[in-house]
Amino acid sequence: MNINKTRRGRGQWQNARPLARWWLAASLVLLAGPMAEAQLVTVAFDDFEGLTLQPFDVANDGVGDGTDWTKQIRTGTGREWTIDNSQMGNPAGSVPGGVCTELAYNGWSAIDVDSWIEQQGPQIGRTTLGAGTNNTALVADPDAYYDFDSPAQPGDAYNSYIYRDYDLTSFNQGTLEITFDWEFAIENNQRGLVDVSFDGGATWQNLIDVDNGDGTNDTILTGPSTFVAGVDFTATSESLRLRIGCVEAGNNWWFALDNIDVTTNDGFADFEDFEGLTLEPFGDANGSPPGDGTDWTGNIANWTVDNSAMLGFSLEGAYDGWAALDSDSWVNEQGGQGRTDLSTFGTHNTLLVADGDAFYDYDRNLANTAAAPPQAVNTYITRTYDLSDYDNCTLQITFDYEFVIENQQRGLVDVSFDGGTTWQNLLDLDSNDGSNDTKITGFAPFVAGTDFTGTQSPTMILRFGYINADNNWWFAVDNVKIEAEVLDFVPGDANDDGFFDFGDIEAFVLALLDSKAYAGQYPNVDPNVVLDFYCDGSFDFGDIEGFVYYLLNG
Repeated sequence: MNINKTRRGRGQWQNARPLARWWLAASLVLLAGPMAEAQLVTVAFDDFEGLTLQPFDVANDGVGDGTDWTKQIRTGTGREWTIDNSQMGNPAGSVPGGVCTELAYNGWSAIDVDSWIEQQGPQIGRTTLGAGTNNTALVADPDAYYDFDSPAQPGDAYNSYIYRDYDLTSFNQGTLEITFDWEFAIENNQRGLVDVSFDGGATWQNLIDVDNGDGTNDTILTGPSTFVAGVDFTATSESLRLRIGCVEAGNNWWFALDNIDVTTNDGFADFEDFEGLTLEPFGDANGSPPGDGTDWTGNIANWTVDNSAMLGFSLEGAYDGWAALDSDSWVNEQGGQGRTDLSTFGTHNTLLVADGDAFYDYDRNLANTAAAPPQAVNTYITRTYDLSDYDNCTLQITFDYEFVIENQQRGLVDVSFDGGTTWQNLLDLDSNDGSNDTKITGFAPFVAGTDFTGTQSPTMILRFGYINADNNWWFAVDNVKIEAEVLDFVPGDANDDGFFDFGDIEAFVLALLDSKAYAGQYPNVDPNVVLDFYCDGSFDFGDIEGFVYYLLNG
């Protein structure tokens, strides 16, 4: 058969094992007649669902299955809210970025109003934004923040903003109206702000500025309120940024908003009620309900964990190197901290996780006598794929991943076609890829000939590594899919007899030294496909090593 294929890229030859069953696929093709245009088929797909998960070992205090809050406030394409806590922990003399161990209260969040009231109590209010209806609202609650601040923060340390951009291109921004429900509980000097900007935040126009100048302590101010262009603000461009702030707050009360409606008189309409978000349980604020007992496992079919380079261990087995974790359980136990961005998080999705931050919550050295040393987390997880019936030159490797940068920790993804002797790197994520706390996510495929050399071999090892990790962040992976075209030729079959064996040596040498004579004698063989062991689309002297290796190890 005469097959022409276009391939790109060239890598150093990596040893491979014999082509044990490839002759069978080719024989079936010959019997069946001409093949249709080749298509990728799924070689293997791992979504890690259906595993038998076990409870956390020691980390089960505070784990629940509530639907209470989130900081992933995305209600549609182009409708993402950004939280700015860069001024938390001020004024001067305090530690910037002051931490609330209940992350639901660490600055703005979207919170189920019922859950908020149940956790904090109604106190002087917390009832005007839909209590009793599982309504979700934007909430900034300094009172709750100071319930869980650690280490203890100074007064007036709460300074949090949340903002969103609106594209008004082709609409009459001069007719803008902005309406929202709101509730502000006065106490001391805390302020509630709502501002608009038409220059990307360089300058602001104020819509609401409420503080103790507007009433006595414990007074609750409420909306709804409507603000109109030309009356309450001046619209100077087609780009609107709406910003909401709760600032200069100590252990005071709260500011909450809902049902934000932005419209023009010529068709622009954007209404957000924050419903439909995936909400998660409180962490520290949950008390101590038990976990549901289906949290994690280290027994992952087809996958092997290698912790031989670990310098310590975690008393919580779920975090002792790579494991499969229920995403809800992981997020709940660790208090979120951004562990929610993969699209399937929050729905009891199971995924592969290596989490240095969680490891050091329960770490011990190898002698179990003290804390683990720095950079103790060095863990790999691998799977070997049988590619005997597939064309490695057409391989595509796809997976969802999430890596959060901190200091020296690294996330690696590698492939090997020689049993792990040598590796080709697909991803190498570390502090060179961004600043600390930068989250890197992706799902695009890695393609043979472009991102790696899919060397013809009956096996491939895929490896995920999380190394040099201290009390840093995490690397998470899900939905690992391997695709390739089914083989319609026998690699190495230089004499076109349907087998690869010593009988192919003479024809291989002829193809190498006299291509015209070879083409005349074996017109149905394209050596740039059948004899191309590098998968670079070209048969040449560089393929000798691969041919000989297969032959001697067959």
